[in-house]
Amino acid sequence: MKTLLSKSFFQVFLSTTLVLCLSGPIFFCIMDEFYNDDIDQVVYYRTKQFKEEQIPLLTHIEVESWNKYNPDTQILEFTPSVKLNVPMSEVFYNQRKNTKVNYRVMYTMVNIGNKIHLLKVRVPRIDRIDLVDTIIAQLGLLFLFMLVVLLLLHRIGANKLWSPFYKCLALLDSFSLVKNKMPNFPTTDTYEFNRLIVNLESLIQKSLDTFNTQKEFIENASHEMQTPIAVFQSQLDLLLQDPDLTAKQMEIISNLYKNTTRVSKLNKNLLLLAKIENNQFNEQEEVDVKDIISDFCTQFSELAIVQDIKLHSEVSSVRVLANRALLEVAISNLLSNAIRYNKKENGEIYLKLADGAFVVANTSDRGMLSDDMIFKRFSKNNPSQNGYGLGLAIVQQICEFNDWSITYEYINKKHQFKIVFY
Repeated sequence: MKTLLSKSFFQVFLSTTLVLCLSGPIFFCIMDEFYNDDIDQVVYYRTKQFKEEQIPLLTHIEVESWNKYNPDTQILEFTPSVKLNVPMSEVFYNQRKNTKVNYRVMYTMVNIGNKIHLLKVRVPRIDRIDLVDTIIAQLGLLFLFMLVVLLLLHRIGANKLWSPFYKCLALLDSFSLVKNKMPNFPTTDTYEFNRLIVNLESLIQKSLDTFNTQKEFIENASHEMQTPIAVFQSQLDLLLQDPDLTAKQMEIISNLYKNTTRVSKLNKNLLLLAKIENNQFNEQEEVDVKDIISDFCTQFSELAIVQDIKLHSEVSSVRVLANRALLEVAISNLLSNAIRYNKKENGEIYLKLADGAFVVANTSDRGMLSDDMIFKRFSKNNPSQNGYGLGLAIVQQICEFNDWSITYEYINKKHQFKIVFY
């Protein structure tokens, strides 16, 4: 994909080339006309000089001798049909050089020995092919010069001209609704850029207002739902302890309890997302990521064994400044995801912590996941699996909150997630 600057330069280059190509024939016609005018002046001068200096000295007998030694100034028999006193182009054969030569010729009537003659004065001119070659060479040099100038002007002028635009793009690339901060767009004296900046600020402000409203609603709703869900779960606990329940009633209540647990987990995840977006995890400390991974490996080891998954760990000490609770949630979600979506038999998980990065890779019966959906909320990698599609979305939100980067790759039939802390 071409950049705006390269496309604009290409347009200027194409226009310049077209102008030079079209100007070539025009330049040739102008140069040819000017050249003819210059030669015609020489013809007029030689004609005048001959009349003033040679005519008084020549006799009719000396005409033949004169013509023998002066091929460019000939005295001929008078012919009425000849056009007089007007320079014209004629081609003469040069026997000595065995070539045809272009001349500018003018015929004038003169009186020698009381007899009317024709004075033919001719001046050689360069061949038109030579003139064309000269013009092409000149235009070529001009084209190279203009190309260099265009490159310099484009590099200096265009970059400066489009600088506000590229600054806006850079700010938009780094903009995040989570940070809830309006970008500081540059000021410019260009009318179109000012219009663009005003419209961008308006759109971003509307987006921030909508985002904050939704965030506030989710947080309030999740918070308000906590108590009713807890009360409902406690009532179900009491019912499950009732010895008079039938088997059918026990089954119904057990299903209700499982669904209530899932709703409670969903509500907690939504509340966690809302708290992250509202910057409610400002407490930070220096944490050794190795310690957290080691603890979770111990916790998940039994679950991995039950599901026939081998856990490979290669971790070294990496210390980061972060909120410990959020860091634990991110690592826990990645490990849970690696176990939940692993192969049914002979599955493997690879953990690596080194050089400021944490990598989680797991084998899978599925192919590459969609890049557009992988971190999207409520998007499931496998619709048949339990869960709400919030685990990876929470991990991404935590990474954005801490200015970390998270990437996904499918390498050697393994799903790989990588968090770069710094």
